[in-house]
Amino acid sequence: MYRNFDLSVDVGRIRSMQIYVTGQARRPGVYTVSSLTSLVDALFASGGPSPQGSLRHILLNRDGKTVADFDLYALLIRGDKSKDIHLLPEDVLFIPPAGPQAAITGSIRVPAIYELRVGETIGDLLDAAGKTTAMSSTTRISVDRAGQGQLREAMELSFDAGSLATPLADGDILRVFPVVPAYQKTVTLRGDVANPDASAGMPACA
Repeated sequence: MYRNFDLSVDVGRIRSMQIYVTGQARRPGVYTVSSLTSLVDALFASGGPSPQGSLRHILLNRDGKTVADFDLYALLIRGDKSKDIHLLPEDVLFIPPAGPQAAITGSIRVPAIYELRVGETIGDLLDAAGKTTAMSSTTRISVDRAGQGQLREAMELSFDAGSLATPLADGDILRVFPVVPAYQKTVTLRGDVANPDASAGMPACA
């Protein structure tokens, strides 16, 4: 333990280093970055993947070996940066072409085309799309899939745990149906009235 002393600290410049961004990046090239730079930092500095690049497999190569396979969806969709890794001099960030894709449409919060990782299921795609809306049907899902002979086939699955565990294939198109526009225990008033509306029905009198 030290008492009654003064401490003086001089902060020098942070050491810089060179890294490489290759493959399907928006701005591939050689980058001079600080020694504190991480994979995500370098990815954003290079503009990220191009429209043809993969968002699910950002590869970090070091000394001829792949030391990280970063899934950008984890950061963009779930805000998870835990798999980020700090870079070292001469590291190579390689963005391969986009892999298999599936589309989801209908009564879903974020309908879009999503890139798939191996083994992903219908449930995983629903999670990536922000889950269903309050007006979606919870009874069935339609799957349009490429079948044999270059012909497409349509499947209809029940909205249960078994169906949500169904693996996805490249080119799948999922549709989440909205609820049927029908009423229960309701009286609908139409015609020459001041306020046409649907109202809850009164219980029948005994």
